[in-house]
Amino acid sequence: MHMKSFKGFFLTFMGRGFICRMYASYVEDDNSFLLAAVEDGRAVGFAACTMNASGLYRFMIKRHFFPMLGCCAAAFFKKPGLVIKRIGRFMKKETKPSGEPALRLSSIGVLPAFQSRGIGTALIKEIKSRTDFDRYYISLDTDAVGNEKATGFYENNGFVRRREFSALEGRRMYEYIYKE
Repeated sequence: MHMKSFKGFFLTFMGRGFICRMYASYVEDDNSFLLAAVEDGRAVGFAACTMNASGLYRFMIKRHFFPMLGCCAAAFFKKPGLVIKRIGRFMKKETKPSGEPALRLSSIGVLPAFQSRGIGTALIKEIKSRTDFDRYYISLDTDAVGNEKATGFYENNGFVRRREFSALEGRRMYEYIYKE
């Protein structure tokens, strides 16, 4: 589902094996979760969230090191500079500008044939229902350039753009937050 929802994105470039192990980590890690939207018995959308992104990345590497290393090696031979920059981003300790604890919406996707049916909004509503807003807000980062459909979706679901920043590899990004 990720491969079809995020064509041309870096994680998709890393390959199916990397993606499967990454999302398995969201299920296995105690501070993270994965939601699926199902229609007629078929998964058509998903969302991945964590309360500790840097901890999740360490968990992911520790738990799935050798298979993920193989995936990284294959991608490295295709585009070495890109892989080095992005792997460095995984290793960086995540801190929010405010220092507040956040539930991080790491990924949300809906199969192209099922988009614009409210599935993404239903996933966001479920994430909101699982969030203790006395302790956390919801945070996400998304591309700032050529990403109007996604930024519009987040804004229509009550997210507010907090800041614009440059990712390690120079991509312009927006941070969005949702607080009740």
